[in-house]
Amino acid sequence: MRLEQRRKPRFAGGGEVFAAFIRPNEPIVVGKIIDISLGGLGVRYLSSENLIGAYDVALFSPFSSQIGRIRAKVIHDKEIEDSLDIQPVRHCGLKFDRLF
Repeated sequence: MRLEQRRKPRFAGGGEVFAAFIRPNEPIVVGKIIDISLGGLGVRYLSSENLIGAYDVALFSPFSSQIGRIRAKVIHDKEIEDSLDIQPVRHCGLKFDRLF
C-alpha cells in the first residue's frame, strides 16, 4: 500500500471535466481530469509524447464552453503500462501556478 504524501487532499474528477493544455505555436492537447485539489490536478490523455514545463490550462465540460483557465506546471508525466489503445495513454500531474 502506498502512503499518501500530498499536502492537500485530492478529490476524484467525478464526471466529464476536461483540461486543454495550451501553448503558443503548439498543438493543443486535451485530457480528462482524474483528480483535483487546491494545489493541482491529475489528467489522463492520449499521446506518444510527454508534456513538459508550464502551460495555460483551460478547464471545460461538454455542458459549458469553459469553466476556468489556470497556469500550471507539469510535475510528472508517465505512460500507463496497461494501456490497450493504439495511441499510448499517459497520466500527468500538474501544480497550479496562478489563476487568470
